[in-house]
Amino acid sequence: YRITERSFTMTTRADGDGVFMQVPLVSPSTESARQFVDGRLEIEKNGVALIAMAPGARPAFESTTRVFNFVPGMQALAVSLALPKDQPVTMELTLIAR
Repeated sequence: YRITERSFTMTTRADGDGVFMQVPLVSPSTESARQFVDGRLEIEKNGVALIAMAPGARPAFESTTRVFNFVPGMQALAVSLALPKDQPVTMELTLIAR
């Protein structure tokens, strides 16, 4: 993985078929979330947009309903990626000012 001021990048690889990676993105229900046909996910935050992309794996929201409430008040959207066997997949989360 790699962390910069504006992005987080993670690369992974699946050893078998039918492997999914799930990533929770912290997002209260007051934030809008969209999924685009090009495979890009976007969450509108206060003054910024969080963009999630993973060429070759096409991330998708599991649901528009928030999940994970392990810490009171923290809600998240579950993002799922179907990982192709023996191929590296890089997921990048980027913040863009609005």
